[in-house]
Amino acid sequence: MAYKYLLFVFTIFVWFSCSNAPRQTQTTQTDMKELLHEMFLGEDPDLNYTRNDLYVIQLEDKIAKGDTNAKFELGIQLILAGREKEGLETLYNFVINNMGNDTIINAPESASIIHWLALAHFRFGEVTNCQENHNQSSCIMPINKQAQHIKPLGSVGAMRLYAKLLEFNPNDPMARWMYNLAAMTLGRYPNDVPAPWLVDFEKFKDTVATFPIFKDVAQGLGIDKPSHYGGAIIEDFNNDGLLDLFDTNSPLNEDVGLHIRQPNGTFKNTSETAGLKGITGGANAMQTDFNNDGWADVFIVRGGWLTAGGNQPTSLLRNNGDGTFTDITIKAGLLRFSPSHSAVWSDLDNDGWLDLIVGHETGSLDQFDLPNWDGKIPKHPTQVYRNNGNETFTDVTKSSGLDVVEWVKGVIALDSDKDGKQDIFLSIFNGNNRLFLNTSTAGKIHFEDVSATAGIQEPKFSFPAVSADFNNDGWPDIFVAGYHVNQAEIPKEYFNKIDPIYPSYTYINQKDGTFKAEPSFVLPQSIMAMSLNAGDLDNDGFVDIYLGTGAGMLTSLFPNIMLKNVEGKRWADVTTTSRTGHLQKCHGIAMADLDRDGDLDMYVELGALFWGDFFWNALFENNLTNKANWLSLKLTGDKSNRPAVGATIAITYTEQGIVKTITRTVSSGGSYGASPFEQHIGLGNAQRIMSVSITWPSGKQSEAKNLDLNKYYTWSEKDESPKTRNVTAISLQPLENANDEEHHHHH
Repeated sequence: MAYKYLLFVFTIFVWFSCSNAPRQTQTTQTDMKELLHEMFLGEDPDLNYTRNDLYVIQLEDKIAKGDTNAKFELGIQLILAGREKEGLETLYNFVINNMGNDTIINAPESASIIHWLALAHFRFGEVTNCQENHNQSSCIMPINKQAQHIKPLGSVGAMRLYAKLLEFNPNDPMARWMYNLAAMTLGRYPNDVPAPWLVDFEKFKDTVATFPIFKDVAQGLGIDKPSHYGGAIIEDFNNDGLLDLFDTNSPLNEDVGLHIRQPNGTFKNTSETAGLKGITGGANAMQTDFNNDGWADVFIVRGGWLTAGGNQPTSLLRNNGDGTFTDITIKAGLLRFSPSHSAVWSDLDNDGWLDLIVGHETGSLDQFDLPNWDGKIPKHPTQVYRNNGNETFTDVTKSSGLDVVEWVKGVIALDSDKDGKQDIFLSIFNGNNRLFLNTSTAGKIHFEDVSATAGIQEPKFSFPAVSADFNNDGWPDIFVAGYHVNQAEIPKEYFNKIDPIYPSYTYINQKDGTFKAEPSFVLPQSIMAMSLNAGDLDNDGFVDIYLGTGAGMLTSLFPNIMLKNVEGKRWADVTTTSRTGHLQKCHGIAMADLDRDGDLDMYVELGALFWGDFFWNALFENNLTNKANWLSLKLTGDKSNRPAVGATIAITYTEQGIVKTITRTVSSGGSYGASPFEQHIGLGNAQRIMSVSITWPSGKQSEAKNLDLNKYYTWSEKDESPKTRNVTAISLQPLENANDEEHHHHH
């Protein structure tokens, strides 16, 4: 039947379509702002499937020319474009005019069309209530009374239709999942959910581990704004001692955001005065100090997941030190049009300048449906750029040995063999993960591929990754999250006793050039992680992980996951305990002690791919009550790169009479989101710091004894010892006169 064909075509379009035509790159002198604007105006929805607004126009033109069958697809595209009410009306009009409402609702063979109608109702309710009642509890699992829908019409309609689907097929995983979510938004979960349909959303909750509670305080601080998927950075961009925020949004008509912390605790968006208006888009972003001038710069990658539609440029934004930034991408030799999701800055040849690796994506979602896929897709090799020390870079990809043509989703640097050189781990989607040992010599960057023997190749479908010393043995480990676009499989793990369908891996360094997937760290569930970052969020001395979940489809509403590291032995799911299980799709994650109270807070970028699928960013304040000890160090390189990226910090301390050592490495964290280069290090119940040792990227060793607990220090490579750093405690509580109304009505 016509509607079934349209539904099939649409589904394939959303998940698996993309043209292979590469974009030409004849713009060496074009101003980046003009280039981005021209690219936005010239976007084609047949290439960029997130431009649902344009696809609506195409479909309306088809209908005007007599193609009435396009009305069903139009309804779907209207919903994806953020025009939920129009989409819902269009879908119902199509159904009634073509089949009759009673016929379609009561026909098991119409399950696919009922799914779309149910989703339209749910989405309408979700958007309507977020407009009217967006607050600090919105969309956080379990949904409490404060976040329940005050306008029930959307969820009521969704429950009715999902119930019909479950009558047809009680094993329909997405219908069951969405029915329970709709019930929760109405305060009808679990009491009004029939037992055979009930979902235990806390199935994987750890009932033993304790963890601090987090509270979203973004409202009233000037940063509670709607966004699509993008990157998030916490860093002191104006060197006033207060940590600022930077974020990006993927659409090419949305400016980046620079939010400078104010003395009263709020954030001020200074993007326009900083010269950033017109710098748009960004799948991810991270800070750097590529020219060693002491001012944090920003690097942006664009086009992730969009394959041919993602041939978008990278951007290097130089911090001019006067509150402004300049895009110097073209001048620096970094202009490249490729779909990208991740990059890393690291001094690969230890010459004192940060080099750059950009993980580009070669692949198409077509290949999942084509068993004999011939790979005829434009190739976008991962690129290696050597810093020339004069604000220009040389592309050394071919000679570096890291000329990888894969679907790269994460790039992280780590000194896996502790030889003083930064090695590179690549997270690969639909392929084996890769590890490259750094064999660089003075002035020449080179890597050796040791993937086959290192033991890090799984999972086949990977996305974000991070390196940290998870078991405190002094050696860097790796966590890599499993991921797949087939999100409909995930609810099955909540209903059945089955192994994770798309597992994640914790690789413990075996200190002999290999890693082992440690069984004690195995997670019992799949985590649809699109992002993650790591930090010691409860100050117990062990690095925890927060993961942002989701997929492109609007039904991809899975709680973001908080994993507590239990004494370096296992992961405990403390999502519910911490109140961080946000249901909206999450990308950039950054962690920092924003209020200077001695624990890490989190800024998270919420929102997703499609034109109408956006949400308000969140700032989670850490309400750690059992104050364990900690130390904060901000390192400054001299012969090493200025932010001391790659420096190793070893803290030896006593705890209950036992001597312990914690090792941390200076970086901005995982492969999606960027924490500040200053290092906040939890020390548990430490009684005394015996010594702090620094191994600088230059090879220099520094040591200081008997530093104070719970203090902020700066340490320059040219100084023999650190200095106490004066910081200002500044509240994250919204101002009493903050006007919440200005944060509403964005849809």
